[in-house]
Amino acid sequence: MARNTWPQFSDRYWYVDWTFGTLGVEKACYSETSADDDRLNIRNCYRTKLEAEQAKDRVLAALRPVPAHETFPKLTVAIFDRPDCPDWCDAAVVSSCGIAYWIEGNFETAHQEIPGQFDASNWRNSLIKRPAKQLPDWCKVGAWVYDQDGDYFCKIIEIFGDRKSFTATRPGKNYTIGSGDLNYGFDKWKPARLRPWTFEEAPIDLKVHRIGNRERIDVLELSLNFCREEPLLVFSYAEKKYFSFSDILTIWELLDGSPCGVLEVVEE
Repeated sequence: MARNTWPQFSDRYWYVDWTFGTLGVEKACYSETSADDDRLNIRNCYRTKLEAEQAKDRVLAALRPVPAHETFPKLTVAIFDRPDCPDWCDAAVVSSCGIAYWIEGNFETAHQEIPGQFDASNWRNSLIKRPAKQLPDWCKVGAWVYDQDGDYFCKIIEIFGDRKSFTATRPGKNYTIGSGDLNYGFDKWKPARLRPWTFEEAPIDLKVHRIGNRERIDVLELSLNFCREEPLLVFSYAEKKYFSFSDILTIWELLDGSPCGVLEVVEE
């Protein structure tokens, strides 16, 4: 309300009275005394009793203590699952004012503020360590995996001792592929399985070498042998005998290292 428009001399108004440690709503006539002038300066003049009551409620709400743990969430290990959590952090902590940080080692090494406000009621004991992750059980040497980002299959050839990463090879490529950090982007990997060809999928003939012996080249040819229970077979010129589609999965692979079968993504 403007100082020189309202209230004027003799205007009636309501105000919040906080004398003697209590809050109440009173009414008075504006008399241009110093007391009334003080009320005007702090904007404690209201045209109606309702407005004064609402102002009193606002004051009480501001003065009412609210425990921090009832207002803000506690810091838990779920903080490390947030998409904005940096891959380098290994712990998190809350300060006395409710601001939380992702940290590496100690606070001085590296830290980053976590957006939001957190419960600071027990801030001295709020430090939580990032849970140590390990490779899932389907990550084994010899297992096939699928990279969703690159859209290709590769075979695990090494798993490091801490079980936090693996190295794989991709058929037809002369380099290895690292799995990357478990805490950053590992979700791109999916388990894969190898199944035998069907008649429609199997090539008519192909060059292969034995698994583990690249020097031994063979030629396989799709053939029919109705004298056996499984008529759809592959004939090996080197072995001079027939093999089932299931057999060749474990005996041969294509010259570029691709398996003699179909790779499929396993949905967990």
